[in-house]
Amino acid sequence: MTEHLLEVDSLSRNFGGVKAVNHVSFALNPGVIKAIIGPNGAGKTTLFNLIAGNLRPTSGAIRLNGKNVTSLPDYQMATLGVARTFQMTRVFHGMTVLENVMVGRHTRSRAGFFSAALRLPYMRREEQGILQAAMKALDFVGLGLKSEQPADTLPFREQRLLEFARALATEPRLILADEPAAGLNTRETKEVAALIRKIHQSGVTVLLVEHDMSLVMDISEEIIVLDFGRKIAEGTPEEIKRNDDVVAVYLGKRGIDA
Repeated sequence: MTEHLLEVDSLSRNFGGVKAVNHVSFALNPGVIKAIIGPNGAGKTTLFNLIAGNLRPTSGAIRLNGKNVTSLPDYQMATLGVARTFQMTRVFHGMTVLENVMVGRHTRSRAGFFSAALRLPYMRREEQGILQAAMKALDFVGLGLKSEQPADTLPFREQRLLEFARALATEPRLILADEPAAGLNTRETKEVAALIRKIHQSGVTVLLVEHDMSLVMDISEEIIVLDFGRKIAEGTPEEIKRNDDVVAVYLGKRGIDA
């Protein structure tokens, strides 16, 4: 029996009297691309923040490879192999593209970014390894030739790729991709879809939140649908397209176009 990489067990998060996430449960097996969809305000981003360690749940549990990680903050989740990209790209200004990725890689170092920045002798060898891992991630996403360029001069599409490179530099088992197609045109969205497939083929499991239904239906193997913080459906893309609750609640009577 395959051990679940991620288990979300009756997870809830309340903000005052509002139940942003309401007893949501699901499992994610290794090597799967799974999407979370739903109308605006359905609780998708809150659920993502709970899994990533950016928020603590009101109740419920999160397990990673069977280990309870419910209360761990995001930086500790990163050391366990959970990386995240953000809907709003986060670029460290005043640093090169390579340096931006090296910051992400430092979650895998023994002493962390600031100790390495002091250039202590025993850190120099590790710093070289960090540099090599960062370059490998940049080459993977197609930004290797721009490694010395100031990161804040990259066009938006390439800043999105930089987000993925920084996540990949941590050698994750699981990437949480938050609206990877946000702000991209049709051609750029197809490029991101191809990159997510490439990441998946490299052995990384992917959980994404996304509004672009063409992207979701194109690359996802499993889909979860949220509405008002509740999980109303889960299944393959074909099953979701034919689910009456999803059609009625999420897309009205128009149905879902593949």
